[in-house]
Amino acid sequence: MPDTDLRDRVAVITGASSGIGAAIARSFAGSGIKTVLAARSAEKLDRVAGEIKAMGASTRTGRSALSRPSAASPPGSTSTAMILVPDA
Repeated sequence: MPDTDLRDRVAVITGASSGIGAAIARSFAGSGIKTVLAARSAEKLDRVAGEIKAMGASTRTGRSALSRPSAASPPGSTSTAMILVPDA
């Protein structure tokens, strides 16, 4: 049976500064998934990251669009299991 528990996994989410990307980031963080957020707008991205940190969740940010999961380093995790959500 596959492991469906995503807590402590890492999700790399592009387009995370607004809209669907931000909603996915908040939802994942609320479920215990660590997030790496990327977007072009640093100000908006920092706002979303602040909301996630206020929830007590782990997150990192990067101002760019990611083309591959290896471009992001998981926050506080040695796990290689990642979830890539290319929203933008």
